[in-house]
Amino acid sequence: MSAIIAKKKELTHDQVEARVKRALNVIGKEIYLPSHFIAKELLGVAHKSLLRKIRKEIDNLAAQNGAAKLFKESSYTHRGKTEKNYLLSEQATMIIMMSYNNKTASLYRYYLSEIFYAMKEVIIKNRLTVEFNKRDEEWLKIAANEKQARLTLTDAINKYLIPQRMAEGKTGDGWQYKSYTKLSYKIFGAENTDCVIIKDLFTKKQRQDFEALEYEIAALIEKYAKEGLHYKEIYKKIRDDLSGG
Repeated sequence: MSAIIAKKKELTHDQVEARVKRALNVIGKEIYLPSHFIAKELLGVAHKSLLRKIRKEIDNLAAQNGAAKLFKESSYTHRGKTEKNYLLSEQATMIIMMSYNNKTASLYRYYLSEIFYAMKEVIIKNRLTVEFNKRDEEWLKIAANEKQARLTLTDAINKYLIPQRMAEGKTGDGWQYKSYTKLSYKIFGAENTDCVIIKDLFTKKQRQDFEALEYEIAALIEKYAKEGLHYKEIYKKIRDDLSGG
């Protein structure tokens, strides 16, 4: 019997979709969800309990050599420790969800079937867009120019922000690069996607506009650093200046 860790409030379709989008991994043409996410967010069971069920399914599929595609060994960090995890394909996710017969699991199975279908359509559309863009010589030239803007932004981070982080003993975590990448996309209004690089979906005009934004952020980093602001204050100022807070 599976261990229920807590009775969770039932999520709406949109809430499940938002959480699935944040958690999903795209490998090739397949969508995968991590087992710790399924345990906590969709089933409300202890992850160790779900792992036992997954291993049983893997053992059952061993004779057909079908487990490798459905369940991929993985790991995740929990409370500072690296823990065992599995990535479950769409089919594997539905197999596991069907093994729980409560009302919430049944409802979420229905949500997931719709969410997976819609996501696959988006993945196909995005990949076709990327293929088209990368055959366009003018688009490729614009993309090459935008890479210089990214290097300028990276240089500004290295010169003005990283030394502050190092002075606080915070090195090698990539925090600044990740934060400013996410901020750039948020200001630009680009929706995050895990199946392709977001910029590869941009039109030529969008790529040029994004290039200008990266140069602007780099200039603001230099400006506020020279004014003596702390790196956290610099981030907040740039966010507020360019997105209204």
